[in-house]
Amino acid sequence: MACSANGPIPSFLDSGVCFCPAGSARVGSPGTAVAGGAPAHSKKNKIVPRACAPCAVDFYAPGAQPVAGSECLPCDDGTGTDGQTGATACTALIPPGSYLDTSVTPPQVEPCPPGNYCTGGSAQPVRCPTCEFSCPGSSSPDDCFPSRRRLLLGC
Repeated sequence: MACSANGPIPSFLDSGVCFCPAGSARVGSPGTAVAGGAPAHSKKNKIVPRACAPCAVDFYAPGAQPVAGSECLPCDDGTGTDGQTGATACTALIPPGSYLDTSVTPPQVEPCPPGNYCTGGSAQPVRCPTCEFSCPGSSSPDDCFPSRRRLLLGC
């Protein structure tokens, strides 16, 4: 049996079975990336046997899997693939003004602490420059202001 090198991602042979690598599944299976509304790879609308395609945005395949039964799994609510295809895991979606607090189990998305700004994504809080302050939930260095202004305006 030959595995397919014709798909967007070549499958590989292991113990006589064709496998899709992590982050991919059989072309045309649910959760695979599509191009122009058609399967990511097709020959006159016929799926290429044993071919693999990357998982679509916000879908993942954690490890290699036999092509025949392969599928990409949807990310849970509150998680995603940060706009990337071919993911092997989903991560927490972190909006600007927030960060992922990994000091707790399970990790939680928290508002950016005072005196810092958080750009979102997977970024950790960034301290404002010396003698500057920011209110909780700040999302850019422009949110930092001289500390004496805090005494006048508060947060």
